[in-house]
Amino acid sequence: PDLEVLCQKYDTWDNIPNKEILSTMEGTITHVCNVLKEYEPDVVIGLEYGASVLSNVCADYYWEGPSIYLDPSGYFYMSRDRFMTDCDLGEKSYWVIRKTDKSPSRKYVEKLHHFKEGTVILVHDSEGVESVIHSGILFGIIDRIAK
Repeated sequence: PDLEVLCQKYDTWDNIPNKEILSTMEGTITHVCNVLKEYEPDVVIGLEYGASVLSNVCADYYWEGPSIYLDPSGYFYMSRDRFMTDCDLGEKSYWVIRKTDKSPSRKYVEKLHHFKEGTVILVHDSEGVESVIHSGILFGIIDRIAK
């Protein structure tokens, strides 16, 4: 099923059951791989669920370039055996996280090898992702790491 259809069906992203989200994973990964081949981007950004998709794409080496995990709480929308293992892509990983985030997923993300080897950008505000986009921080990161 399409993610937009799921959002309409359950009113909001937060109400979608995990099993419904996981059922879209393989189709989403296939679509993202096709987009990567077609457009050959310099940087790929994963936001929430997109962080999980991006991690899968990196773990399978469909993408080996710089990756930005923006509010990566969705990183865990996959089975544990699919998490990024020790590999050489950590140095190309950038994690944008709210400094005040107390969510359980933040604690789990901090334990990942992929996270430890990457660059962490802590943002201190309550707006989180919106602030990073509107303030130009995200564009600054992209400019810094793009080829």
